[in-house]
Amino acid sequence: MLLKDNLLDSQHLALFVTDADRSVKFYEQFGFEKILHVDVPVDNGTVRLRFLKFNHLTLELVEPAGDEAKKQLASRSDGPIDHIA
Repeated sequence: MLLKDNLLDSQHLALFVTDADRSVKFYEQFGFEKILHVDVPVDNGTVRLRFLKFNHLTLELVEPAGDEAKKQLASRSDGPIDHIA
């Protein structure tokens, strides 16, 4: 079984960001529209999720909770892409 025989489209691309609302405004400049806004309470704050869509591409913007998580995000050497689904 080959990937090319099973992968028909992409569902979304998840990006970690340090400021979800600022990132939404950035992507809206390019024609993305916000389709879902979710705030998830966790022990150290709130994980902020924003989903935007442009044609067939959906972006999932993830702002982690807590200052420590944001510091780790800023120091990532492998970039902000978390996953492609």
